[in-house]
Order: sequence, then structure tokens, then C-alpha cells
Amino acid sequence: MFENQIPTVQEVVVETLRQAILDGRLKPGERLLQDDIAARYGVSRIPVREAFRTLAAEGLVTFHQRRGAIVTELRRADVEEILSIRAVLEGMAVRAAAERVTPEELECIRRSLEDLNAARDTPERYFQLNYAFHASILDAAHRPHTAALVKKLRNTIETVTRKYLDPVGRVEIVHKDHSAIFEALSRHDAEAAERLCIEHTRHVLEGILADWIDTDPDIDA
Repeated sequence: MFENQIPTVQEVVVETLRQAILDGRLKPGERLLQDDIAARYGVSRIPVREAFRTLAAEGLVTFHQRRGAIVTELRRADVEEILSIRAVLEGMAVRAAAERVTPEELECIRRSLEDLNAARDTPERYFQLNYAFHASILDAAHRPHTAALVKKLRNTIETVTRKYLDPVGRVEIVHKDHSAIFEALSRHDAEAAERLCIEHTRHVLEGILADWIDTDPDIDA
């Protein structure tokens, strides 16, 4: 992530906590105690406090008046709202990408898609490469503010996606969606690319809610 740069203590804490949240080691609703985390990583409280703020800006951490910092937990209504917003914003970005994607960027997207399809039987790797595939399209859009908003929404909902969306069980639907989006990008068909992206996000929502109902019927209680 940091390439050739030496990361700061705060950056290391941010990345470590981010990955712990995304892979489920830190659970939604779990309290994040500054002293405990500082002691665990052998750092002062200052970089931990700043890391909490960074992760809160990404939507992964929420501050409560009584409980302090906790891993963000979402209700069904939150999921529906976040994905509805993301569909519009990511659709705009995909449209922009279709209009201006270069051959080099298209090749990068194609490789990301191939890597993703090769990882369909390994859920953790699949989630990582799925994120990379979508990020490669956002990069091709050259809309940094839109991309930042989409990435924040993706981060906010990533823990829910990993918990409730079975990538192996829905891999054919996802593969079909991704392939169709890539083909639209290849044709520079902006309208189709946007429409297909919105449809894909709707399929994601349907998959999450279907598993949500089956595995955790009291989630809204």
C-alpha cells in the first residue's frame, strides 16, 4: 500500500485497524479503546486517536457519546440507503470512464477482471480483487471527488458485504454483471455502462438482503 514510502505510525495503525475491521476480526458494534490499542501496538494514544478519526471519515468507525469509538454497525435501512447512493455515484463514474478510458486503462481493467474471476473459489481473495476491479474503473473515470465518495460508501458497507453476501454462491451473477460492464467500457458505450453498473449494485443489494433475512431475521430489532 505504501509503495516505497516509509509509513508513519499513524498510517500503520490506520491500515492495521482498517484491515481488522474489513476482515471481521473487529466486529460491528465492538468498542475501540485507545489505551488497549495503543498498548497492543506499542504506540502512544495520539496516533490511535487520529487513526479513529481517519476511519470515522471513511465510515468504518462511529463515535458515540457514551460508548466512545466503535466499529460502525448498520441496519437494513442503512444498507439500502448506502447502496442506493452508491449506485448513482458509481454509475456516474462508470459513465465517465466509458467516455474517456484509454487502451492502457482498459487493459488494466481487463487484467483486474481476469484476476477476479480466477479467485472465485477463495472468498477473502475474491473480495479483495472485487474491490480492485471496481477501483480500476474509478481510476479510469478521472473523477477524483466522485471516486472518493464511492470508496467511502464501499468501505462503510464492506463489513456487511463480507458477512452477508456469498461470493461463491452468486459468482455467476457477479461475473455476468462485471463482464457486461467491461464490454460496455470497451465499446465506449457510456449509457449502457452506467445502466449496467446501477443494475449490478441492485443485484448486490438483493444478495445482501436475501442472506440477511435467511441468517439474521432479527437484525432490525
